[in-house]
Amino acid sequence: KQLGLGTNTTSQVAPQQVYGATTNRLQEIIAVSAGAKHSLALTRNGQVYAWGANNHGQLGDNYAEADTGIPVKVLAGEQGDGELSKITSISAGGDHNLVLQRDETLPNNKQGYLVYSWGSNANGELMDGSLNEAATPVLTVYSDKTNEDWAGSWYDNFEHVTFMGSVGSYHTALVSQ
Repeated sequence: KQLGLGTNTTSQVAPQQVYGATTNRLQEIIAVSAGAKHSLALTRNGQVYAWGANNHGQLGDNYAEADTGIPVKVLAGEQGDGELSKITSISAGGDHNLVLQRDETLPNNKQGYLVYSWGSNANGELMDGSLNEAATPVLTVYSDKTNEDWAGSWYDNFEHVTFMGSVGSYHTALVSQ
């Protein structure tokens, strides 16, 4: 189902178009990333879609779907009551994901990014200070921001993340200033 071909689970040897919940194909995709058994797509307007396995919440839909071959929009907020937006970069790992979100609330009119993650967290790969999996995106400790207040509490020497590195099966790598 990680191919995004609906109920068609046959292996493919040629590229195929990924379709959304209707018969329309996903539009204006600027990036894709594949995990172990799930995939992500980033649209030009900064939204994220996911499909495939969802046994650790890696689809980011608050477990609304079981494993699915049809892309679902990644939600935001602990209850999944919003939509993830302003995303500029995506990376899928084994059973978890990381995204960068443009942050326009930094002091002194600086531009920066927030790092969100969701899915499996057995080895701390979500970087949220816990080992609990998350079925919707959570703000990582590397974002250095809590409840709209610039805190600087977890990593005093950590400058804002500027580029997303790579997400592996059980680890995450980031690049900062």
